[in-house]
Amino acid sequence: MPRTSTARVWRRLSIALPWLALATGASGQDAARVYEQYATAVAKVELVEARSGAPSAVGTAFFVAPSLLLTNYHVVQELLFRPRAYALRLVPTDGVDAGAVRIVAIDPANDLAVLRVDRVHGSPLSLAPDSIPTGEVLYSIGHPADLRTAVVEGTYNGAVDAAAAALVHFSGSINPGMSGGPTVRATGEVVGINVSTAGNQLSFLIPARVARALLADLPTEEAPDLDAVKREGTRRLLAFQEAFFAPLVAAPLPTTRIGSASLPAGPDAAFDCSAEPHDLEDEPYEMIEYVCFTQDDMLLGPGGGYDLIYMEHMYLASETLNPVAFNALVSEWHSAVLEWEVPVNDDATRYRCERRTLDEGLAAQMVVIFCARAHLSHPGLLDLFVRSTLRGGNGEAVVSTLRSAAISWDNARGLTRRWLEGFQWMP
Repeated sequence: MPRTSTARVWRRLSIALPWLALATGASGQDAARVYEQYATAVAKVELVEARSGAPSAVGTAFFVAPSLLLTNYHVVQELLFRPRAYALRLVPTDGVDAGAVRIVAIDPANDLAVLRVDRVHGSPLSLAPDSIPTGEVLYSIGHPADLRTAVVEGTYNGAVDAAAAALVHFSGSINPGMSGGPTVRATGEVVGINVSTAGNQLSFLIPARVARALLADLPTEEAPDLDAVKREGTRRLLAFQEAFFAPLVAAPLPTTRIGSASLPAGPDAAFDCSAEPHDLEDEPYEMIEYVCFTQDDMLLGPGGGYDLIYMEHMYLASETLNPVAFNALVSEWHSAVLEWEVPVNDDATRYRCERRTLDEGLAAQMVVIFCARAHLSHPGLLDLFVRSTLRGGNGEAVVSTLRSAAISWDNARGLTRRWLEGFQWMP
């Protein structure tokens, strides 16, 4: 391998560093200009406790029309379900009072909300076209950790595949409090709305085209009541789940094989699938965990988000346990329903469950538990939970879980049918 002298490396660096300094300086100047020109269209949104007026949560919003602002649904969600306990307060960057704040539209599936205020803002932000080159420098504006308005630089990296809802990857540090704020080009056009982060400059935006569709579908009345807003949100959720689940129930799911079992798997790029063997050196059995899910939390009620769809297979095998002991192990896994698997939701009915034993065409016996619960605030939508155990006759078994939120009854039945069709014990 050829060697390179330290002096030669340093000479290269000494040539490169002035250019790096110039680039960094130019970048900083662009960020300062973006802040000066466009931050006045950005405001802090405070969800305040109604009696004390003290903030309970903080996010960001921005003007897209003289009296309309965009933000994240999760920033204002609690007000919709507890309107007597909370109120909204808008704190514009320019310090001018915005007056009363009203929610006029929501899109829970895409985590967007539209607000209307009494104040008229003279310089709202415009939404960017759909075509943005990968690598373009963008600027995210918001209120990190309830601090003053900040600008964060990063780059546009295209759409996220492993998600049902549209998301854009932004390599900048979006922090709590910046949710709902704009990420803009140097020209001030909004490329996306800040929504989430995975840390280490791995952040996600809702693309401008999704916001454009919501703004084009606003109610005619300027101040609809909250019940009407929630009904429209339910309508959008129903349309979203129909578009997502219809292809899944229209054709058989692909399968993956673990040991002697052929198992249903995630059908397309919207699913993030992985498998991992568990280190069980001190146990008389082996275990492999296979998981598929989408990077989507459905915001259906107070208390957080729920998986749009989650698939899990726990493969168990033993060459040393006798049949009685192995069956006891499998039964223990089948009966284990952890709290995170069936999360509590005060805005839903209790789960109703049914147990069945299937063996036709499987070359093995499968025990299945079907559970479902309805969402009170979103008529027509329910949560689905299916736990199944497929047992072979050679010291192998698979305990599987299917979870889904925000799904209609017809699609829940169709998805369960396709899920069960994917199981087969292979010779």
